[in-house]
Amino acid sequence: MKRLFMPVALIVASVGVGCVDNGKPKGSASAAPSAAKASNASLASTGPEMKIPQTPAERRADPVYSYVDEARQDLSDGKVKVINQVMHLSRDESAKFWPIYHDYEDELFDLGDKRVEMTRAFLKAETSNSLDNDKAAALAKDWFDTESAQLALLKKYHDQIAAELSPVRAAQFAQLEHRFDTVIDLMVASELPLVRAQPAAAPTAAASEK
Repeated sequence: MKRLFMPVALIVASVGVGCVDNGKPKGSASAAPSAAKASNASLASTGPEMKIPQTPAERRADPVYSYVDEARQDLSDGKVKVINQVMHLSRDESAKFWPIYHDYEDELFDLGDKRVEMTRAFLKAETSNSLDNDKAAALAKDWFDTESAQLALLKKYHDQIAAELSPVRAAQFAQLEHRFDTVIDLMVASELPLVRAQPAAAPTAAASEK
């Protein structure tokens, strides 16, 4: 999982790391461009209207999402290995677990794409010194909504695994996902710049005369 230590575009996208089909890595969606194309600068240089690509062709045409898709495939090998080493699923358990996990990751991908867009918007506003109160409030709302959605998603699939396999297997799943997310979130935080407070506006002439 060495490529976890890559630029912020890859790290943020890792919240939706691609993983498995019956315990084996999924196929890659595209070839990766150079790491430089996934740097903070390239994220910040995107236009004001940022939309998540809807088709494989659109994703390949976007340098960030092309890199994201390759990163998900690259990271999946390590994730599958950890899950198999910890859970030691039987053949019958594997037949039940991996299809559920596949569905979980499909939904996790969507949240990962939303986090990429939040990061692009934040970096663009921060590097252009345009992060005003309205943008900060909107970004904060999006972040809280995404965090809540990810927790709800984890609980949804924890409950499903508990019903289909056992509560112990569900606890293993939840704990492993929490550990993956904790490492990823730490790296996201270390890569992103801190929010800078905008200087107070100078008083107008009319206000100074009062």
